[in-house]
Amino acid sequence: MKKIIAAFTFLFVSLSSAIAGEDDLIGIWIDDKQEAKTEFTKCEDGSYVGKLIWTVKDKGDKPLKDRKNPDRSLRDNPLVGTVVMKGITYDSAKKQWDMPWAYDPSWGMTGSGYIKLGEQGQLVVKGSKWGITVTRELTRV
Repeated sequence: MKKIIAAFTFLFVSLSSAIAGEDDLIGIWIDDKQEAKTEFTKCEDGSYVGKLIWTVKDKGDKPLKDRKNPDRSLRDNPLVGTVVMKGITYDSAKKQWDMPWAYDPSWGMTGSGYIKLGEQGQLVVKGSKWGITVTRELTRV
C-alpha cells in the first residue's frame, strides 16, 4: 500500500510540475533593452499569445507607431496593443514553447522560433527567417 501511495504521489508531483512549467510563460516581461513590455496570456485553445503593452516613446514623447509594417495601412497604428507572437504551444519533451509566428516591429518582419526559460528565470526568445536568427531576453516584471 505504501508503494502505491508513493507512486501516486510521485505521479502527481511530476504532472504538477509539467503543467506549472507550461504556464510559466504567462505574465508581463520586459525586453533586455528596457524598451518594451510584452504580456503573455493563454488562449481558449490552450495556445499562448504575446502582446505589446508598453513601449518607450519617440523623441517627441508620442507613442511609437508600427512604421516598418509591410502593410502600409497599419503603419500609423500604435505599437502598444500589437500582437507580436501567437500560436505559441508548449513542448514538454523539449521544455520550450514553439512559436510558429512572431512579428518584430523594429524590422517589420515575421518569422518563427521558440522560447525557453533561461537559467536565471528569464525568457530566451529566438526567432528566425531566411537563415537570420535574432535572440532576445525578457525579464519578468
